[in-house]
Amino acid sequence: MFIDASKVRSSTGKTYSRVLLRSSYREDGKIKHRTHGNLSSCTPWEIEAVRLALRHKSELSDFITRLNQTPVPQEAPAPDPSSPFTQGPSVGSIAALAARVTLPTVLPKKNHSCIH
Repeated sequence: MFIDASKVRSSTGKTYSRVLLRSSYREDGKIKHRTHGNLSSCTPWEIEAVRLALRHKSELSDFITRLNQTPVPQEAPAPDPSSPFTQGPSVGSIAALAARVTLPTVLPKKNHSCIH
């Protein structure tokens, strides 16, 4: 499985983008793609979490076990707005999102809010 993302510009200048969860297979000697889900309405964090999950799929069971054993602090300190590390999601937050929220989206289910 892989994430297939593209942007297309129409003749009117409007840009359309799509993000699909796909897999490849051969049929009669030709390469075909099967779409498992449309992730276009997912947030960038959720898409990155799915990418992370796909990249490390052989290690996921150990990763989830370790993540679930890690205590979550009740109150995190307020982030420093001048810090360059508060600009976007951290690897840890993406990993946590992958394990707790979006890992089920790797499997083709229709009841997730961002998969169509």
